Parts: sequence; structure tokens; C-alpha cells
Amino acid sequence: MSDTDGNANSTFAIGGSRSRVESNNNSVNIIGSKIIGDSALFGAFMAVNIDTSIYSYEEPQGSQPNVKGASNNSFIVRDSEISGGSIMAVRYSHNEANAGDLSNAPYEHNSVEISNSKFDGTDIFGVRICTYSASDDSFTGYEGYGQYNTVTIGENVTKTDGSILDLNNLYEGFAKDMSKAYLGNTLNPHSLVKTKNFGGFQNLNFFINDNILDDLKNGQAFISITGENSTKLHSNVNNSEFGNAKESANTNITLLCKYKRRFREF
Repeated sequence: MSDTDGNANSTFAIGGSRSRVESNNNSVNIIGSKIIGDSALFGAFMAVNIDTSIYSYEEPQGSQPNVKGASNNSFIVRDSEISGGSIMAVRYSHNEANAGDLSNAPYEHNSVEISNSKFDGTDIFGVRICTYSASDDSFTGYEGYGQYNTVTIGENVTKTDGSILDLNNLYEGFAKDMSKAYLGNTLNPHSLVKTKNFGGFQNLNFFINDNILDDLKNGQAFISITGENSTKLHSNVNNSEFGNAKESANTNITLLCKYKRRFREF
């Protein structure tokens, strides 16, 4: 689905799909558009939300299908303005205690990209396997594997007033067991970001251009974590916690410098 050069007022939700079992290979592109909507969350729905959603609703007999996960979904925002809400590639949520088996559901190779855009929303998630409670501003995580996903915050991403992007939550993966929502997940920031809560990334690739370098020289932080919750980078996590994964579980931090169209890594 694509929205190009459009304007949407009082937007409640935008989604690539809605499924109870699995959702794969969906793409939502918001290009050169302006989206206005209430940023509040309600039940299984999210305002101004960009997601591939898997929902679980009670069948008459009370049984639920087993969830198979969601992979290869993408959400792209370019040259646009979004007044509120949350951006995510995949969201899982349910309202009943008797949901089907979630434990082995993979949420892999999903991506979020926002660039040259203004965003006044509260959250960016690659994969969010949880339910949100607005009453106490808390998340209840569910079982599942949120791995090998990517969030890219490109150049020139700010709030609508031009100030630094300021979020409540910036996660690549979020699940009940965060050790299953970390491996292979990558954050690519090209713009400065503030966030209260941060996590679910193994690979952090900081892209530094001339403008970012000036900001850093002036005492700005590339990513400022402003909340009280501790941030775990999993630098000493045993690989056995990630099932049969062979990759290193350490956090990888890379600085990528781009000056005058010359690109180098160090």
C-alpha cells in the first residue's frame, strides 16, 4: 500500500494487513504526505499506526489458532509529516488470556525506515509483541522471537517544530523475553534522537555527516536516553539464551562517517 502526495485528517490507523495467524511480505509506503490523527492507543488498535498486525480474538468455542509469526514486512516514511501515534513494522496484540501458542512464532526480517520527515509520535518499534496499557503507560510482553529486523532513522528526521526527534520508546524488538527480541536486530540512526526507553538492538550503526558532527561538537548526544529504566545492551549474554543461534550475542557498535560524499568506516 502506498500513499503518495496525500493528506489524511483524523487518521486512526494505517496498516498493511491484519491477521490472526501470520502476516508476511507486506509493504506500506508513505511518501510526500501529511497524516493527522489522535496519538492515543485503544485496545488492539493504534492511532496513526504503521504496522502489520496480528490480532487474536476469541472464537465461539474459546479456542485460538497458533500464531505463526510475521516476516518480510516493511514500513517506509519519506518526505512526510505525521502528527502522532506510533510507527512499527509488526505489532502483535491480543485481549484474551486463552490465546493460541505464541512461543515459537518468528518475527524476522521486518523493517522500518523514516527519512526527511517530521514525526510527533511517541514510539518507533521494529517488532512489538505486546499489549499497551494507557492507564499506567506500561507494556505486557508476549512470547515470540523478534530477530533480524531493522529500524532506520534517516537524515533530516525531526519533530514538526524542527527540534530533535523525541520518543517514549525506541525498540527494534520488544517481547516478554527480551533475549528473544534482540539477536540480529539493527538500528541505523542518521539523525539525533531522544527516547525515554530503548532496547532490542544488537547492531548500532551511527551515521555521522557534517551536520551531525557539528551537533556532537556542540555537546549533543546522538541518542539520548531520558527515562529511568536501565538500558541493557546484552554485551555479556550467553549464546545459549538464543536457542540454536550461532551468531555472537554481543552488541556491535559502528561509526560510519560521511563527509563530502566520501564514505568510510572506522
